[in-house]
Amino acid sequence: MKTKIYPALTFLLSLLPFLCEAQTQLSVTSFQYAIQLFNPAYVGTEDHINVSLFNKTQWLNNSGSPSMQGISGHIPFSYERLGAGINLLKEETATIQSLYVNANASYKINFKNGRLSFGIRLGMLQRKENLNGLLVKDQNDVLLTNNNQLLPEVGGGFFYKQKNFYTGLSFVRSAGIYLETNARLKNYYHFIAGGSKKITERWTLIPALHVEYNGDFNQYAVLLVPVNYDDLFSVGVGYGTASVASFVATLNVDKVLGTTSNKYMLSYSYDQSFNKLNNYIGNTHELILTLKFIPSEKVDRILKRKVTVSPLFFD
Repeated sequence: MKTKIYPALTFLLSLLPFLCEAQTQLSVTSFQYAIQLFNPAYVGTEDHINVSLFNKTQWLNNSGSPSMQGISGHIPFSYERLGAGINLLKEETATIQSLYVNANASYKINFKNGRLSFGIRLGMLQRKENLNGLLVKDQNDVLLTNNNQLLPEVGGGFFYKQKNFYTGLSFVRSAGIYLETNARLKNYYHFIAGGSKKITERWTLIPALHVEYNGDFNQYAVLLVPVNYDDLFSVGVGYGTASVASFVATLNVDKVLGTTSNKYMLSYSYDQSFNKLNNYIGNTHELILTLKFIPSEKVDRILKRKVTVSPLFFD
């Protein structure tokens, strides 16, 4: 039997051993602005409605390379003790498409210096294979049958936040994207931590760490070290254990436009691989647009007391 396939698929299949070692459930470089994707306990912790739009394109040197688009939203309610949110994400890799739809709920306990929240996740993952784009010689090859699956997705975790520090631990049982005929449910464990430290009156250091572990693969970790200028913009660099260097930047659009009723933040990330596949896979671009709908009474408090309403730190 001889089978002829497109170059992009040939390339992806040749990378299978490396993908199995490094593929994460959801790969987001600026993870500190998308914690709700990994940890259900984060939903509702920002004390206002939060909506985020995601777009990520990986390995631009190749057609059919991995990409992700999605929308996520969460909100506090019931005296800010409870939180709820929903994530809708689509990932594509060559001939495989995965659609995540999950709902998240959290309960928060206030302490003198911080807040601890617990969360759960329930959802579904639809995984489709579309092999119609392949050029094949043997149309009866049983290995070329389209395979569609509908799989459950569950998770849980906790998230603790003070004004200048946060940390969280969570797990998600999901299938993710894999180049295999039958996707299997796997446990993903996420640890996230970060903080803020004033350097000068206007500059603040805001490092963040994300560690992911799955029993089938090696653990993956990424450290970001951005600096924020007067809550207007931030720039920084990062490094991941898969030999990937990152440049990250954010802009608080509302400050540029002079608006005060809501918060609009745009985050951009650029990843460059430095491993032996660098000449083949190319670079990666990621955009996150975050909209924060803040009640007018909180806007007045922010203006009078000059407190920040960043994604993670607020008074």
